[in-house]
Amino acid sequence: MIGKAYRSSGFGIDAQKEIGMRNAIWLMLAMLGLFLVGCATTPAAPPPPVAPVPTAPAAPPPPEPTPPDGATGGDVVLPAPLYLLADQQLIRIVAATAITPVPLLDAGFIIEFDVSPATNRLAYTLGQNQYTADTLIIADGDGSQPRQIAANPFGISQPRWSPDGTQLAFAEGVSADLSDTGGVYLLDATDSAAAPTRLLANPPLDSSNPSGAEDQPVAPLAWSPRGDALLVQQGFGLAVLWLATGELVSLRHATQEQLPCCDAVWTSDGQQVLVASVGNMQLGTVLPGLWQADARTGASTPLVRSDATGEYRLAQAPYPLASGAVRMLGNTTAVPPMAGGMHLPQLRMQQYNPDGSVATVREELYPVRDVRWATDGRGAAVLTWTHEQGAPFASYTLIWLDAGGMPPVPLHRYTGDPFNVSLQGAKPLLRWGQ
Repeated sequence: MIGKAYRSSGFGIDAQKEIGMRNAIWLMLAMLGLFLVGCATTPAAPPPPVAPVPTAPAAPPPPEPTPPDGATGGDVVLPAPLYLLADQQLIRIVAATAITPVPLLDAGFIIEFDVSPATNRLAYTLGQNQYTADTLIIADGDGSQPRQIAANPFGISQPRWSPDGTQLAFAEGVSADLSDTGGVYLLDATDSAAAPTRLLANPPLDSSNPSGAEDQPVAPLAWSPRGDALLVQQGFGLAVLWLATGELVSLRHATQEQLPCCDAVWTSDGQQVLVASVGNMQLGTVLPGLWQADARTGASTPLVRSDATGEYRLAQAPYPLASGAVRMLGNTTAVPPMAGGMHLPQLRMQQYNPDGSVATVREELYPVRDVRWATDGRGAAVLTWTHEQGAPFASYTLIWLDAGGMPPVPLHRYTGDPFNVSLQGAKPLLRWGQ
């Protein structure tokens, strides 16, 4: 896995001279801050309404405001320690008054990270610029005992710990001589001598098509709750990889077009995937909405979608509740969504109910960069983002939003790269730890 050419962003290559062109194209997209590019053949006009399929009794209304556990005045004790990648510094947050830095290897830009929910071990990638990682490291939760897992000067991305913390999935790109297409790799983290093995290969390169636009490289996004499947990025769409059989199931609309990458979460039974989109009518024709997809068949049902009135219904960061309801950040707007670059849509906390209704949980609107829900859905850590035109830095504010109605609690503020955006859900800045 040494000496590979970059392929993790979705463009193929067939010669070394094309590497620069591919990276230049994708650097431009990164600078534009594209969240969702999706399938270009999705209808640009809002489709007619489709009735949602109820799967459980309607959820009760949001509870009366109650203080979160440990809340005292303007402070709140979080459900678990929260890790935040804040302008090249990983920090651990227990409360607004309990924030500690996590020392990592000083060997380049920190691109991505993940925290094991079971062992609190870290996985992070480093690169020589802010957009392409070349090294994968695992370490203890306090940053100690770092160990290099893989090196690839043209692309390592999306490390994801298994639910039990024994395995780490990640993506690598195509080799420089095109002999290895790269793909999704798996590391046995219990064996210090183990080398990563490939789970799923990228599609073969087509040297007759130097644009590589038809390629659908794969990268891990989320493990199923039981650890028997991986939700993966498949080009600009989504698929489920079943580990026992190697079957790859694409998640699709009824029209057979792929659901948009990459804002998706498993349901607790590991049989369904919720997919959200804030849409993008600027560089693509991806409509916003919320879908529920069958992880075995790939068939999906629209839950929240734009309707014939011309209004666009945005959804981000879905979280399933035991009642069958889904908490999320969302909004309804008559203006076509233009996600990406200096455009982050204004969203509020909402709840989709199995009867098809969408209720407002909180009225405040925020431009949202990342979200982590409490495991019981009682609130969420929300990273907001603002940028004044021409300013060299963006302002980030991490807040705790209680679903019961308590006032927002600011946790941390910092300034950072205004272009620190990616395919929605593919590059998280927040992770729960221990």
